[in-house]
Amino acid sequence: MSAMNRRLAWLALLTAILIAGAGLYARPPRATAQANLLASAPLAAADERGPTVLSVRGTIARYDVASRTLSLATVDGTWSFPIVETTRIRRGWRTIAVNDLQALAHVEATVRYTESGGRRLVRSVHVFAK
Repeated sequence: MSAMNRRLAWLALLTAILIAGAGLYARPPRATAQANLLASAPLAAADERGPTVLSVRGTIARYDVASRTLSLATVDGTWSFPIVETTRIRRGWRTIAVNDLQALAHVEATVRYTESGGRRLVRSVHVFAK
């Protein structure tokens, strides 16, 4: 191979590298409906995991044994939560009975719940030690 042919081969190789590298700095394609649909796919997967769990922290105002309703006083007002059989209730690290909430008025607590169709489903109540 002559010197001229080697130079042309190197020039062709460098040109190919530059052209391939130029794609790295190209502007991204414009968003399309299909691209928007693909971008929202992870959000759809997150919705399949179930409802979002919300939490409210406040002070236990009272617990009504008859209606199984916990009232939690917060800076935004008093929230009412129906306590169901599957609700986990803890004080510190220990599980406590639902009726023990009646004696824990004026103690801070966090309620974790989900909301669906305007109804709250309490997942857990964590009462902080006095």
